[in-house]
Amino acid sequence: MTRRYQQLLTLALFLILGTVASVTFADEYQHIDNLALRIQQQTRQLKQESFRFRHTPQYRHLVIDLAEMEQRARHIHDVAHHSTDLHHLERDLSKLDSLLHHVQELFQQIEQSAHFGHGHIHGGTHNVHRLLHSIEDSVHHIQADVDRLSRVRHRHYGHGAYRHYNSHQGRSIGLGGFSLNRNGVVIQNGRLGFNFGF
Repeated sequence: MTRRYQQLLTLALFLILGTVASVTFADEYQHIDNLALRIQQQTRQLKQESFRFRHTPQYRHLVIDLAEMEQRARHIHDVAHHSTDLHHLERDLSKLDSLLHHVQELFQQIEQSAHFGHGHIHGGTHNVHRLLHSIEDSVHHIQADVDRLSRVRHRHYGHGAYRHYNSHQGRSIGLGGFSLNRNGVVIQNGRLGFNFGF
């Protein structure tokens, strides 16, 4: 009875610690998802603000780049919302960051050109600069979070420890031999596995 009790106590402790760690990682992913949604919304607002620049020679270029930026932001939000694939997020965030810096330079060029009489801008550009700055802060914030999560996951749980999104199960978050998804808890090592459904 004592040995059986120790085994049950060990299993309970493992489940409690694993659940706490999984909830912590779930909170991190929710934070990333919220930031990704903010980027998506602010990119949409920035695209609407671009109408102020319609009488400039670079307007068509700007609209094309902003449409691509909005598409990338939407994709990043989808990945952040439906997946735990940090490498995918890293690649997509890097592309969005590069495009964002290009768009920032393009806005500067347009303003300088308009200042020297090449087209004109309707109204003030303060909101455009505010949105660009906020998007940039959010992109860099997510990049730092993803980088930190990648290092923590790799250092503590090994390279392949996490399970990625499975459309039949929903979001799956895993720690070593422990994973949590919407169907329950899975505990496994190389040969043995336990499934606890809920």
